[in-house]
Amino acid sequence: MSLKTSKTINYQGYVTVEDKPVVNLYYTLGEDGLSSYNEQVQDRILYDANKEAVKKDIADFRTKIEGA
Repeated sequence: MSLKTSKTINYQGYVTVEDKPVVNLYYTLGEDGLSSYNEQVQDRILYDANKEAVKKDIADFRTKIEGA
């Protein structure tokens, strides 16, 4: 048996409309270069009603993590 450790970098983003959560964004980058990305829609009605603005915020988050 042996102990193995790894280092990860985590990014979280939250898209809100009128201070209400709409989408949670998560990105994890491991020291081995593997990464994962996840979006969780919290409020489908607000998402659909504000789709253009929400998608812009999601795109902004993805742009920020591309340099990670």
